[in-house]
Amino acid sequence: MSPSVVVAGRSLPRGAVIRAADLRCEQAEALDGQSQALQSIDEVVGKETTRAIPAGKILDRSSFRQPLLVRRGEMVTVYARCAGVRVRSTARAREEGSLGDLIAVESLLDRAEYFASVSGIQEVEVYAQATQAREE
Repeated sequence: MSPSVVVAGRSLPRGAVIRAADLRCEQAEALDGQSQALQSIDEVVGKETTRAIPAGKILDRSSFRQPLLVRRGEMVTVYARCAGVRVRSTARAREEGSLGDLIAVESLLDRAEYFASVSGIQEVEVYAQATQAREE
């Protein structure tokens, strides 16, 4: 028996969040060049399409990604955390990113660029390193 693969049940535009109703499983005759074909709808639901997908196309891992939470040029809230202290500021995103991605952001005060991890919708966080006080 041939393996079951995930197929687009309808045409999906680029950037669409995939729902279970958008997909179906079909038996694949031959998977020539489809080594990354998915076999479970659960792997895809909630993800975002990276390009337009026509109805009936077999989905592979390059067809989707985690939904973008931060887009390039957006204002983002930056949380800096260190030893129980949390400081909040605002910066401009220089890159787009999904949950957990490390992206470049730019300070609104001095335009300094630094990296932060995407933690939510228009939110990023950085972890500050604690310093030791010197005894005199």
